[in-house]
Amino acid sequence: MFARLFVLVCACALCMPASAQPLATLHPDLDAAQAFDYCAWAFGAEPDTTGLAQLRAWTSSEYEGAVDPLYRAGATIVTAGVQVARASDDAEACMAAIDRGQKVYGNILRFRRGGLENRQTYDRSDDPAIAAVQDSLAQLWVDDQAARSTLLQLSTEDTVGAAYWGLQIARARTSAIDVRSTRYMEHLMTEYDWIDSHRFGDRISQHAWLLVQHADAKPAVQRLALERMEPHLATGGVQPGNYAYLWDRVAVNAGQLQRYGTQPTWECTDDGLVLAPLENPDAVDERRADMGLGPVAESLAEMTAAVCQG
Repeated sequence: MFARLFVLVCACALCMPASAQPLATLHPDLDAAQAFDYCAWAFGAEPDTTGLAQLRAWTSSEYEGAVDPLYRAGATIVTAGVQVARASDDAEACMAAIDRGQKVYGNILRFRRGGLENRQTYDRSDDPAIAAVQDSLAQLWVDDQAARSTLLQLSTEDTVGAAYWGLQIARARTSAIDVRSTRYMEHLMTEYDWIDSHRFGDRISQHAWLLVQHADAKPAVQRLALERMEPHLATGGVQPGNYAYLWDRVAVNAGQLQRYGTQPTWECTDDGLVLAPLENPDAVDERRADMGLGPVAESLAEMTAAVCQG
């Protein structure tokens, strides 16, 4: 009886008109937030705006680190959908913008993912447990890189239309991938200490490092990874350059000076990217050389070309 009642309640909720469903109920589920009919909500009778102000607040930098990243990602999608809908002249124009933005996002993501999967090669271990970790990290790396390259390609100044909708979906989905990857890396560090190249192979070890590099929402995980990587420097199980990049990331996220000049502020200026504050700048290239890295000016120019594309 309870099971039948539960099904009926759920069915009624699914049949609920979009204008009557509180937007605040969408944010825990990114799929539901993305699939929601914002056009029917906006152009129906008396749309329910309950919780919308809170969702908007969650997307601001003020709440970064104070709200579950998945909730922030869901809030990003919901507030973007509302913005596109409210800027549309009518429901038909709204649906066209939503559909176009979603298709562009999906097409770019599929193209990026396909290219990455075609290049994904590694020597699979004979140890089933190690091989399973390799496979999982290889897939997470594809997810991470496809999401980030899609996000970069969708960069736009549009704030109300199809391009904006596609960008916000990409932004939210990238955040969700970071959460998943970070949780997995936390688990792996309890099981294997670190994903070193001797056991897992150089490519998979690099994948693990990159996923931790993107775990900015959990600085404690990055600090732990840095500690776990350090002993492997002497044995060649970790690339010194990777260690340098994570060292700087941890320092910058803690509001401290970076050492190797790997972290820009990620804000494009007329002169390109600018480095986050650096200790003893005159000796930075010497420190970089010790870690197998080239001159800081060359690295900064490459990052500027990749991020500040016109």
